[in-house]
Amino acid sequence: MTSQIYISKRCNHCIRLLKELKERPDIQGKIRIISIDEEPYPDYIKNVPTMVNGNKLFNAGEIFQMLEESKKVRQQQQQQHPQQQQHPQQQQHP
Repeated sequence: MTSQIYISKRCNHCIRLLKELKERPDIQGKIRIISIDEEPYPDYIKNVPTMVNGNKLFNAGEIFQMLEESKKVRQQQQQQHPQQQQHPQQQQHP
């Protein structure tokens, strides 16, 4: 299931969030960004940014906290398996 994040281009928190998401190729394609300035949005969206995942809503603080936690996990994984990051396997051609 793809999460949706509702943003406004006039919101400083949203702009900061967009910049952070742009720097995270590991989560690109997993989140749909919806601008309330340009698209209709459900009436349960009261603040931006808001992430919708299933029937759960997450506010700006929760979104940034999840991003920070996933960044730490990613860094730990890279430290545990540095050879996979630095030396991609070469494909052998028959």
